[in-house]
Amino acid sequence: MLSVSHYQERLDRDLQEIRQRLRSVASLVRRQVGDAVEALLSHDDPRANWVILKDRMVNRATRELDQLCYQFVVRHLPVGYHLRFISAVLRVDVALERVGDYAVTVCRHAREHSGPPPQELARDLELISQQARAALDDALRSFEDQDPDLARKTLGLAYPVDATHDKAMQDLVGLGEGRRVPLKDLFGYLKALYVLLRVADQAENIAQETLFAVAGETRNPKIYRILFVDRRNDCRSLLAEAYARKAFADCGVFTSAGWEPAEAISPAARRFLEEHGLVAEGLFPKKIPDLAALPRHFHVIVGLEAGARANLGEIPYKTVFLDWELGPCPPEEDPAADRRMEEVYRAITARMSELMEILRGPHAA
Repeated sequence: MLSVSHYQERLDRDLQEIRQRLRSVASLVRRQVGDAVEALLSHDDPRANWVILKDRMVNRATRELDQLCYQFVVRHLPVGYHLRFISAVLRVDVALERVGDYAVTVCRHAREHSGPPPQELARDLELISQQARAALDDALRSFEDQDPDLARKTLGLAYPVDATHDKAMQDLVGLGEGRRVPLKDLFGYLKALYVLLRVADQAENIAQETLFAVAGETRNPKIYRILFVDRRNDCRSLLAEAYARKAFADCGVFTSAGWEPAEAISPAARRFLEEHGLVAEGLFPKKIPDLAALPRHFHVIVGLEAGARANLGEIPYKTVFLDWELGPCPPEEDPAADRRMEEVYRAITARMSELMEILRGPHAA
């Protein structure tokens, strides 16, 4: 029977082996991503082929790490920190295997291209690669060092990647419209941009695993950024903003805007807000912002009037647009204004409840 000291020695030794194996897998995957991007930018088929072949090494290494984790569980029956750490390692291992697959995807397309990417697209690809790889490096270092502060910092690194991706998409569209590259190459570059974006997403997942392993922090329910849009932003969109803020205060950040905003809230809308206990303070017509210039994209944009989509301009890649055309708000002199306003409001509340149930579950509130 093992003494307590001998048991602790074996546990520490097994943990050290798992940590060392994880560092080895992470180093291999980092090199794979770097080599894949170099192969793409320089149209280096031999390098691309080596990345594809070496994916077998990645797969073999991740399977071996899995086995070490399962053996650790059987041998030590871990609890507390050790159990959290091992379960986190298993999920990080999955993330690394996926990143390795992304490198292979880049290389398979790179081999099919007719030549190196045009200069402006090459700059985009190089920048998004640098940003995604920096996020991955920081996330892995946070896990290796069990550093929650670095993990939290890493969670914000995906936003610059999103912005670069959107800019690269615009350049890609321009290249396609100008017929400057073959259609087959365009599809390959599109896929490369997507998987590099996914590298940054996996970095966030790894950072979350650091927080779970160190402190038992699970991923917080997502806070959704939602924008309501109509022409004047003086009635429907403001009603939607006011209702969402009251009914789903803990689920999202809600705002509204118009493409031709009025100077003030319509009297009928203001009266309705007051009568229904909806806070009008801070609500005023605003112009639609430059969506591409925002530091964080809206998760959902809701159009409440015909023409909303056409007046938004370019929508970020990760933003979803919903068309909830509700018809016009009644003019103040309409004798049926209150009834019509109530109909608009009921339609907004029903659709918002459906949307938030999809985003946050049946108990969203």
